[in-house]
Amino acid sequence: MAKGYQMQNPFFSIILPTYNRAHMIGKAIESVLAQTYTNWELLIVDDGSVDNTRQVVEVYGDSRINYIYQQNAERSAARNNGIAHAKGQYVCFIDSDDYFLLNHLQEFINNLDSNPGVDMLFGLNVIDRNGILTNEDDRKSVADYSSIEEYFIMNPVRVAAVCIKRQVLLENKFDLNIRIGEDTELWVRIAAKHKIIPIRAFTQVYLMHDDQTISKANYEVSIQHNDCLRVIFKFDDKNNKKITTELRKQALAYGYFKLGQAYLFSKKYFKGVLALLISVFYEPGDRLKEKIYLMYSYSIIGPNK
Repeated sequence: MAKGYQMQNPFFSIILPTYNRAHMIGKAIESVLAQTYTNWELLIVDDGSVDNTRQVVEVYGDSRINYIYQQNAERSAARNNGIAHAKGQYVCFIDSDDYFLLNHLQEFINNLDSNPGVDMLFGLNVIDRNGILTNEDDRKSVADYSSIEEYFIMNPVRVAAVCIKRQVLLENKFDLNIRIGEDTELWVRIAAKHKIIPIRAFTQVYLMHDDQTISKANYEVSIQHNDCLRVIFKFDDKNNKKITTELRKQALAYGYFKLGQAYLFSKKYFKGVLALLISVFYEPGDRLKEKIYLMYSYSIIGPNK
């Protein structure tokens, strides 16, 4: 299938949303240019940057790279815009602060050739912490869960790890109302109707750095994460009902645990303790000693210095 398609339109459309990342987008672009599989197009969707992103992109001068500018509307809108412009049969994503390993597209081609009819594939992550690369291979496998939906909730699959049939994405866009967890919510929606397979290959690198949305003290991110979980559960109730009550409690317990931590780090002690108590309510036995310690040390004697 994939081999015969190579001489026609690009087989892969790679969507790269970016906002004021001129100083780091080069590595992402160069990792696409370096792919061993070459039948692709790269759609760089500039979400209203005010730096020199356009000039950085124009330096590469490869006809397979298309620059699309839009008024700032956040990353989900940028990805949806890229999907609307895509010509490939399958769509991949990469963020401007991440990069592909050389085998990224080839691994997808190999698995598509051996698994006809697959609508979505996803691989494994390599984490880059200050230049030190570590395989993120400590997570459980899909087989450890009662459904792939449950796997997605407990093991968030990053956008750079997925490959999805373009027609599926035209029918299932990123939800513009969700700012944290919008990728997981989309994967769950796709799983309700489409064939998805994991591939046991490390093909892309997720860069850990200080400029990311999520941080220990960002309680707004934790609130949005918990809101996203409720959107997912509501969708599942109306459709597959693949997410068990037990796993919902586990996910919410962890969500409120992270929220409690974020509140405490931000010196919002009452809200922090309340969030931790809600976490205990959902999963009484999970990290109980740690939660009690946090509630005591932050709300009673203040954070340790």
